[in-house]
This record gives sequence, structure tokens and C-alpha cells, in this order.
Amino acid sequence: MEFGERLRELRKEKKLTSKQFGEKFKLAESTISGYETGARKPDIELVKAFANFFDVTTDYLLGESSEKKPRKDKINSAFHDYENITDEEKDYLDMQLEIYRKMKEKNK
Repeated sequence: MEFGERLRELRKEKKLTSKQFGEKFKLAESTISGYETGARKPDIELVKAFANFFDVTTDYLLGESSEKKPRKDKINSAFHDYENITDEEKDYLDMQLEIYRKMKEKNK
């Protein structure tokens, strides 16, 4: 599911019209409609504000995850595992993360 679809779904769950939702962020109804149809893209600060408003992660809102909120056990496990890996493994993960970020930026 794409950002616009998620935004529309979450807005409707809160029983808000696009006009009512836009008013909460000082945005025109047409701007909200543009976001929901994919004709427009909000900046990252607005994505964060929307995620905060709906109490979901930005990954969920952007369509990168199907989980609305991160699972605490998953987060704790990830941090715990990271503390117990070797320097070589950390270097490898850092390299993979950098590759991922470059690919994601290139695909924007």
C-alpha cells in the first residue's frame, strides 16, 4: 500500500473529511487530496507530523511496513543483538546500510 492510500485509510479511521484533516495542519483540502492520490508528496517533517497524529510509524505511513507500531520485543532484540556482534559484523552492517540508503535516495 502506498503513502496516499495509507493516509486516506488512517484519515477515514478517524472519521475525518479531507477538509477537516487539512484544517488540523493548516493545509487546503486540495493539498490533502493531492497527497492521497499521489499527485503531491509532503516533506519529511509533514510525514512525521502525520505519523504522530495517527500514532503510527513513518514506515507504516510510507508503506514500508505493515506494522502500525514497532514491536517492542523486536526493537529490544535488535539493540541487544547489535551490542553482541563483532566489529567486523558492525562494519559489514554499516556498509550494507550505506548501500541501502544510496539505493533508496536514487529511487526517489
